[in-house]
Amino acid sequence: MAKKFADTPAKRFLKLTGLGVKVASQYGKTRIKTALSNDDAQNQETMAALYGQMGEDVLQTLGEMKGAAMKVGQIASQMKHLLPDEFAEQIAKLQKESPPMPFEVIEQQIQQSFGFSPDQLFASFEHTPFAAASIGQVHRATTREGDDVIVKIQYPGVKQSCKSDLVQLKRLFSLGGLIKTDKAALDQVFKEIQIHLMEELDYEHEADNLREFAKVHADDPKIVIPSVIDAYSNEYVLTLSYEPGVAMADLHDHFDQPTINEFAATLITAMLREILYHERAHCDPHPGNFAFRENGQVIIYDYGCVADISDLVVDHYIDIVDAALAGNFTSIDDSLINLGFRQPEADAVEEEVYQRWFETFITPLLEESSASRAIERVQSQITAHIPEFHRYRTQFRPCADTMFLNRVLSGHFLNLAQMKVDMDMKPLIKSMLFEDEEKPQGK
Repeated sequence: MAKKFADTPAKRFLKLTGLGVKVASQYGKTRIKTALSNDDAQNQETMAALYGQMGEDVLQTLGEMKGAAMKVGQIASQMKHLLPDEFAEQIAKLQKESPPMPFEVIEQQIQQSFGFSPDQLFASFEHTPFAAASIGQVHRATTREGDDVIVKIQYPGVKQSCKSDLVQLKRLFSLGGLIKTDKAALDQVFKEIQIHLMEELDYEHEADNLREFAKVHADDPKIVIPSVIDAYSNEYVLTLSYEPGVAMADLHDHFDQPTINEFAATLITAMLREILYHERAHCDPHPGNFAFRENGQVIIYDYGCVADISDLVVDHYIDIVDAALAGNFTSIDDSLINLGFRQPEADAVEEEVYQRWFETFITPLLEESSASRAIERVQSQITAHIPEFHRYRTQFRPCADTMFLNRVLSGHFLNLAQMKVDMDMKPLIKSMLFEDEEKPQGK
């Protein structure tokens, strides 16, 4: 049976405040305990246990709350390099499919939005959800005109609670000692999250994004973007054409390896087209936001989270890769400082550290002819080097300008691994990076 979730700003404030007090209290007591001990090994174990418990508490609370709180938890789970391992491991579970809300909640939202119940508004409306997420859930339906559609309904109270949720979560991350960074950087990150969340919570804005990116990919017959059904859509309800396909998790049950490799090439081409030529990109690369068809088409769902990607940021990323390939690790440090990712006032990062990062993250991608094997090597080496990398955590900080681009790149990196892609992606990526192609007009 689904739990009653906190659907008013006051209830959510109390729930998050209680979590913040608990986390801050745990952190304060443990820091005092470790300060009184000279046993470094024991202190490390104590802090690891603390962060694991914090992660469990945050996971349970945010998972029950839905909305902006759960969405921020999902975003934070993709910032593992800046979070304690034990904490990141727990909140990574927020990426899994969210449990649905009772149908009565959905029925009430549609009634308030249109003045009709779902069964009155549509010719048919499935009461069992097709999918559920952090800020809403999806139901299949048939319009009065006979079109098969999916209906995305936002949970009540989520938008009204967004700002308050973010204030409390920022306080939690600070008081719990979870992100070692200055207040200005953390403020900027949460400001960027708030901007994107408020856009994502406006389904009319998402409808505009869907129309925009349908034009971006209009010349690529392999990309399918669902169509907006305007008569059944508004700020809180978004109705789209039903676009079925095979889920990413089921690809190997339906397609052979060459076909899956083609799907991967199509998906990565679409991502790079958005970033490099349109300078705006789909920023929610969750595996559930993609599906695949026998005719080679890739369906991209959920354009609620879209971010502007500047030429300057992309150029810095390319400069970092070029510098790494040339062995110019001092230049990497300069680029990271210019991006705002490296704290210039912090202790210097030795060139040998960047060299090991290059060997961990880049060398496997260059040496392997199979994307999935390369990613397996990267993941294995990351695990081996995590203790060393975390020693330098205080020299880096979350960067608002790169946060969503990193989310795109890391998300698709993991998608290629899940798809078990067995092809060399380097020629495709190089052709997209260095091809002299005009950017689309009329952004």
